[in-house]
Amino acid sequence: MSSYYAVANGRKQGIFDNWNECEQQVKGYKNARFKKFKTKSDAEDFIEKYKPSTSKSVSNMNLAPKISTKPTADNNNNNFIRKNTSINQSSSSNNDKKTNGIFSKEKYRPIPKSRKNEFHTIRRDHLNNPIVYTDGACMNNGKRNAKAGIGVFWAIDHPDNITRRIDGRQTNNRAEIEAAIVAIQIALKNNYRTLNIYTDSKFMITSMTEWLPKWKRNGWKLSTGETVKNKQDFLRLDEELNKMDRLIWTKVRAHSGDFGNEMADKLATDSIK
Repeated sequence: MSSYYAVANGRKQGIFDNWNECEQQVKGYKNARFKKFKTKSDAEDFIEKYKPSTSKSVSNMNLAPKISTKPTADNNNNNFIRKNTSINQSSSSNNDKKTNGIFSKEKYRPIPKSRKNEFHTIRRDHLNNPIVYTDGACMNNGKRNAKAGIGVFWAIDHPDNITRRIDGRQTNNRAEIEAAIVAIQIALKNNYRTLNIYTDSKFMITSMTEWLPKWKRNGWKLSTGETVKNKQDFLRLDEELNKMDRLIWTKVRAHSGDFGNEMADKLATDSIK
């Protein structure tokens, strides 16, 4: 059986077919990140997920807004916000435009962990956007007997809280994408045109704020020339996202005692029991 050694961070990034070549790239390399896989697609996903972030802005400066950074307080909470400004102008001027899929990035002061007593109703952020927590879970990820599900948490005993299995291929990444899709659909159903999605998934944050603009510009192709995995799921998410006036992605630490995140995690986990 063939093996694929994925090196996301090393002297040379890539997929190698034997341990000796892989070891040359990672041995003695600071913060090396690598893993062995049974399939090439899983190895590619690993590299896409864990390769060092360049944190660059969208290259077309005629379309992309400038990136503004506000200093953060010096503590251990490194939460940050990346904002998709998909803005529908209400004026009837001929100069009005709808800007889809353009990402601006902002850093704010560290976000305090949410507590149970804050969730008797839907929380709002400093811009008055409704806050929702999403999560995906998968048992036996990557195996034939995998089971994946989603958790969407708005508030304690809220009727729009969701816990359910996903359809189709059962993977953790697909569950994370589906949870975001469902959250946006619920927001639109409730006439929310802005939303702040809190997630502990680095995959989702990076996909939506860094990879997605590149994929769209490159015809949904990876740098290897292969089609983006989960393309259809991302197309569905992008379609829902473009119905919003503003969509903010907020990274929250997993298993850090944040009540909203813990509840989304529980809903997702309960769906696959």
